[in-house]
Amino acid sequence: MRCRRVISPRWQCLFGKAGRVRTVGDGRYTLDPLSRRAGGMGEIWFGHDKRLDRPVAIKFIRIDRREDGRPDKELTRRFVREARVTARLEHPGVPMVFDCGTDGEDLYLVMQLVDGCAVSDLLDEISEAGEIPVQWAAAIAAQVCSVLAAAHERSLVHRDLKPGNLMLCRDGTVKVLDFGVAAVLASTETKLTRTGVTVGTPEYMAPEQFNGGVIGPRTDLYSLGVVLDEMLTKDNQFKGESTLVSMRNHTGRSPRPLRARRRDVPEELERLVLRLLAKDPDDRPASADEVHARLLGFCRELPPFPGYVDAAARSAIRMYASALGRIG
Repeated sequence: MRCRRVISPRWQCLFGKAGRVRTVGDGRYTLDPLSRRAGGMGEIWFGHDKRLDRPVAIKFIRIDRREDGRPDKELTRRFVREARVTARLEHPGVPMVFDCGTDGEDLYLVMQLVDGCAVSDLLDEISEAGEIPVQWAAAIAAQVCSVLAAAHERSLVHRDLKPGNLMLCRDGTVKVLDFGVAAVLASTETKLTRTGVTVGTPEYMAPEQFNGGVIGPRTDLYSLGVVLDEMLTKDNQFKGESTLVSMRNHTGRSPRPLRARRRDVPEELERLVLRLLAKDPDDRPASADEVHARLLGFCRELPPFPGYVDAAARSAIRMYASALGRIG
């Protein structure tokens, strides 16, 4: 793969070298000292589960302190809820949660290590030469819809859908990351977002996230529309030089039709994206299930995607899915 991989092959041989290696979970999880990278709420490391002999991803929460010097308890609550929310969202497109715990004053979450390429990295590379095939853009979005359908059925809204939270694996499957800021719609859950605090990434946020509207499943569909539009054109048409400009673009700028920027996009797909980008949530498709059904028509025969998807390699997941696809 040309794309920068999530897994670095060098980490697997580091643990035997001399020197102190950081561990968590009473020594169960060993951290790769060269894998540390920033995440939305703290840091993410690659590691190894010594008990079960498998690679894992370990996410640490950043414990911010308030002005009075005390820890920010809201971040702690969000982290604990991420473990519970992600663990109960059983879907092949969501990384599995294996464990969570504390390490001194730090909180950590142990998850499945995804061997894939972030769509944000794919876009960075593809912008230099070539385009994402229309069929593959639709296939990525369709798989995201499958995850969203499962989440929305459980009253979970992602609220931060963006290319950096989507992983394209070498077998062609897609993983959706970071349900940690999911808004739980069920009345039994506590809303953790403080008044005046906006959760999400401005370049991909729906208008209602800026203007205090109701956040719901169609909020995710808007963000998916922004991502799909960007995958097809290599440009986020709403991105501004500041959060304020991005907000104004999302709330006040009419989306530009896809075919004005890429001629090989089918008219029906252009109409679908324009519906996803409707300012009023009521004007968007009713559900992720509906969008999924519409997208399938554009990705029935996927072309080769060399450098990103290894179509020739044996894939047990594709075998499994091909049998399920015959139902009905």
